[in-house]
Amino acid sequence: MYRAVYQAQEDILAAIKPSVSMKRSTEGRRGLAAAQRIPRQFIHGFATSSALDVHDAGLYDAPLPPGAVFTVEPGVYLPERGFGVRIEDQVLMLGNGKWRLLTAEFPRKLEDVEAWVAAARR
Repeated sequence: MYRAVYQAQEDILAAIKPSVSMKRSTEGRRGLAAAQRIPRQFIHGFATSSALDVHDAGLYDAPLPPGAVFTVEPGVYLPERGFGVRIEDQVLMLGNGKWRLLTAEFPRKLEDVEAWVAAARR
């Protein structure tokens, strides 16, 4: 499950460009929905704009402008099985056609997360 959510986030990050809207860049969820044993219904979106409030209103159909800060947060929740997986990162759109992962210091890959948790438990 974690690997499927991670791949969805990677797909979304690969689609982020200044000329692309947030709505279009989050189409990476299609890969997540297609993964085996992953439900096709989700309880939240895969990205939101960020600024003064937790979920600021954004123009999801407009191209991402330089200086935009937003989350990329795919997640799948299985309440009937008692768990869920969500990977949430903050992204800054730069003026040079690139973006920067503001949460790059935190582990994202499954093995890195497990090592980080194991180290914290020692």
